[in-house]
Amino acid sequence: MPSRIQRQRTKGWRLADHSDNAVIVSRPTKWGNPYRAIRGTVYGPARPVEGGELVAFSTFAPARDAVAAAVEYYRRDIDCGIRSWLTTAMIRDALAGKDLVCWCPLDQPCHGDVLLQIAAEAAHA
Repeated sequence: MPSRIQRQRTKGWRLADHSDNAVIVSRPTKWGNPYRAIRGTVYGPARPVEGGELVAFSTFAPARDAVAAAVEYYRRDIDCGIRSWLTTAMIRDALAGKDLVCWCPLDQPCHGDVLLQIAAEAAHA
């Protein structure tokens, strides 16, 4: 079963030691979540299709809710086709059966979970 792996900066940590079938999905890869949760505020691209500067979208208390909101904004963008270069078909084709690697702690929401869920739909289809 594919899973999410948390990248580490610790000395000696290597992705190859954890999975030989993994894809890095953190920023700035094409899979990365453009929404950032910083101290309770979710920031996102001013122009979804073109990228550009980050603007505040919403503020949450407690701050941990901002992380979940950033993940939901990412899911919404995929579901609504806002980021036309990132489709569910593309995700399924490229990521089905792969472990996904991101910096997010494993006990927190992550856009990698969204990608894992979409990629898993290919296995059940």
